[in-house]
Amino acid sequence: MNMTDGEYTGTAKWLHWVMAALIVPAWLIGFYVSDLPKGPEKAAIMAWHKGFGTAVLALITVRLAWRLLNPPPRLPDTMSPGLQQAAHSAHWTLYGLMIAQPMSGWVISSGYGYPVKLFGLITLPALVEKNEALAGKPSWRSIDSWVGLWRPWWWAMSSWRSSITISTATAF
Repeated sequence: MNMTDGEYTGTAKWLHWVMAALIVPAWLIGFYVSDLPKGPEKAAIMAWHKGFGTAVLALITVRLAWRLLNPPPRLPDTMSPGLQQAAHSAHWTLYGLMIAQPMSGWVISSGYGYPVKLFGLITLPALVEKNEALAGKPSWRSIDSWVGLWRPWWWAMSSWRSSITISTATAF
């Protein structure tokens, strides 16, 4: 069922909240584990981090397919065309970030020769051959860190701006 005027479909809402439930712990674990020394504790915690990230990557493909087959509700006519474009851009940027973050982690893990598993059930193939010089390059670590830092801020600000605009029927 396509919803272009009313609400998001139940499936779209479910995917949204499941993604949030996966992203938040992955992000928190990622920040926590970054200060731990190498060892069994860090490896065990990283397994959870990678599991959440792998699940995000799998579900984002489902979410994108659902969105393409089931267009979202129209934005209110009270929003200016510029604000509507900004809202669409913010939404697609978030999709891009939900792909970029786990992909960068997968590349880093592959470069270090560490496996990436979906909660210990499915092992993903390495994206690159073991190459610690590549994996440890500041550019990869920076991309991974910055994406992780900015995604929740972008998500929150996009949601906040949309709710303010829609509820007050203002536009810029």
